[in-house]
Amino acid sequence: MKKFISLVFSLLLLISISSPTSASTNHTDNHNHDIEHHNHAHESFSDTSKSKKKQDGDFGVLYVPCPETGTKHQMKARGTGKHTLTNGSTWIGNLYQCSGCLMTLTTYYNYFNSGERPNGPGKYILASAPVFVSPAGYVFSGRYTLSGPATSWITGVFGSMSFSY
Repeated sequence: MKKFISLVFSLLLLISISSPTSASTNHTDNHNHDIEHHNHAHESFSDTSKSKKKQDGDFGVLYVPCPETGTKHQMKARGTGKHTLTNGSTWIGNLYQCSGCLMTLTTYYNYFNSGERPNGPGKYILASAPVFVSPAGYVFSGRYTLSGPATSWITGVFGSMSFSY
């Protein structure tokens, strides 16, 4: 009797693993389930190059949207950001600020200077500013740590951002 129950149980297990409706084999929803973000949105495929990638099987970038707008962070160029680093030195970079949530990004390379950005933003600092930063830039109080260097303007944390003047 134990052998019979064991055999039935093994057959049920084998059938559930090989079934086309099994969660381990059914990926018709075109999601990347390896991403650990739970609150994510899908990048829209508005231009033709992104639409072509979608047709070729590239499902786009998953990102955490701006909490104020529910879309990508709308990063506006805001001059320069001046940060004091944890070692006491001063670091100055290209400053961008989200027009929705006021999050700021200070990068080593300038997004709008095509001669400088073939490899991405380089080292960067993500910070929040309590106010809307004027085009003159902003001096950040506190001590910051540089991240990166990031090698792409469209992957990682930068996949959740759209840049403009």
